[in-house]
Amino acid sequence: MLGVLILSLAVCNDREPQCHFWMTEGHCDTNKEHMHAACPVSCKICKETQCTDLTTECTTWLAEGECERSPKLMLATCPVSCGICTPPCEDRHGGLQMGIEANVTACELWEANGQCSSNAAFMLKECPVACGACRHMLKDRHTACSGWAHGGACQENARFMLKECPVACGLNAGLANACADTNNTTSCGDWARAGECDENPSFMARECAATCGLCRPHCADHQDSCRQWRKDGECASNAAFMLKTCPASCGICASLPQPPKVEL
Repeated sequence: MLGVLILSLAVCNDREPQCHFWMTEGHCDTNKEHMHAACPVSCKICKETQCTDLTTECTTWLAEGECERSPKLMLATCPVSCGICTPPCEDRHGGLQMGIEANVTACELWEANGQCSSNAAFMLKECPVACGACRHMLKDRHTACSGWAHGGACQENARFMLKECPVACGLNAGLANACADTNNTTSCGDWARAGECDENPSFMARECAATCGLCRPHCADHQDSCRQWRKDGECASNAAFMLKTCPASCGICASLPQPPKVEL
């Protein structure tokens, strides 16, 4: 069932484990506003495996409020700008290499010197992880995760599913904006070295998500109020806070390089 597929390092995700079930109950039609935003895969809003805006106009349309005015078109055309697709990201350091003897990266050095606030426009694009725009999150890695989970794969194939489809399997409860070990990190390290991430995937995924490699930096808004703040002009008037807290709403996520597709 799960052998042949195309994996993109950034795929459009359903946000709730119940999405596939809700879709079968007809809620994509009866509760469009919620379902299209929360369950874009199950409702077939995301038509591309790749998590990317399809036009450079998306950031302009985002600023003009089109994600709210024309959701059917915008969610399919501009999934990153409209916040239903959260691309992974990494610090680019402005192309600067610190040398093999350095114990910090360029981004870490700039962040320590306050550049994330004083030079936000540059830093949030070149150093999104160091500046906090990209945070470690649980994300499904396949668009089919919701369907697989609905079919019982989280129980039947737990080793694969809890690693590749953690949201569909319900591991994101309470971890919407962060992903970390919930148990003692020393214990997690010892268990991982003993092979428990593979041998006891259900327990380890919940207790030691970071140690088992489930947490990856993704670009996304970190407050529910971000869209309203954007409408109020805060991306420009309060840039230091907004570009870090609301990178999707303020266009930072859409400006990040898009990852290649990887064929398994």
